[in-house]
Amino acid sequence: MNHRFTPIHLKGVCALTLMAGFLLLISCPLLKAAANTPDPVINNMAIPVINSAEPNYTTKPPRLTISGANFGTLIPVVTITGVSAIVVTHTNTQVVVQIPQSIYSTPGNYELSLHRGADRCNCFSLFDVTIGAVGPQGATGSAGPIGLTGATGLAGAKGAAGATGPAGPIGLSGATGSTGPAGATGSIGPIGLTGATGSTGAKGAAGATGPAGPIGLSGATGSTGPAGPAGATGAIGPIGLTGATGSTGAIGPIGLTGATGSIGPIGPIGLTGATGSTGPIGPIGLTGATGSLGPIGPIGLTGTTGSTGAIGPIGLTGATGS
Repeated sequence: MNHRFTPIHLKGVCALTLMAGFLLLISCPLLKAAANTPDPVINNMAIPVINSAEPNYTTKPPRLTISGANFGTLIPVVTITGVSAIVVTHTNTQVVVQIPQSIYSTPGNYELSLHRGADRCNCFSLFDVTIGAVGPQGATGSAGPIGLTGATGLAGAKGAAGATGPAGPIGLSGATGSTGPAGATGSIGPIGLTGATGSTGAKGAAGATGPAGPIGLSGATGSTGPAGPAGATGAIGPIGLTGATGSTGAIGPIGLTGATGSIGPIGPIGLTGATGSTGPIGPIGLTGATGSLGPIGPIGLTGTTGSTGAIGPIGLTGATGS
């Protein structure tokens, strides 16, 4: 659980409380001895114990990670040689604080104090910590080769169960073990069964009509025979006999059929013919006698169907379905 709060300066009641606790530690040898034993208890509450304090200069500002036990669940009060430090995170076994600027700007050894907040024993712990100036970051070294995994030792004989001792402080996390060698690649599994054939898709729309091909070449025209020499103009003789009809020349080969051309646009509507002249009005006939109502005549013939309009252009054919 993360917390941020305004630094608490040990003034007034807090200063008196810290001073009284410090004098109590000096005047009471039993309490001093208890501070060096695992989980010393005052008023049925364990005294906080600091096991290590590691500065981290990569953050801005630098931070100090305090590890130990019995830090409690409330926000502790941490001072470095009397200067309050802001608590960033805290648990019962670890507290992270920001190192005050006046501390990390002057390298040296400092006294670290962690005071567990708002409990009945008013307990705190002291620890010496070395804080140095922030130097430039060195180059990253190359990774060394992974060492061989040592052989597993034989299991020792099971000893007799000892008496249960008091609970010791929580130890530091052990180093992460090296990664073991990669296992052999497994054999390739059998080929899976062939899936069922999917259903045939719907038939796509007809494709667009292709462009019209070129018009075929015209056959060659036969050559004209040479003209005879002009004879002298004689007297007009009798009409000669009709000469025999010359033989019909051979029919030339049929040219290639040209591609069908695209349908041309609909031509304009023709002009309406002129209206004929009106004939003369005939004389008015005599009014005939009103005849009797005749029978209903037959139903007239159905009029002729009008001519079909010109065919519109063919629409584009839709794309063939996949």
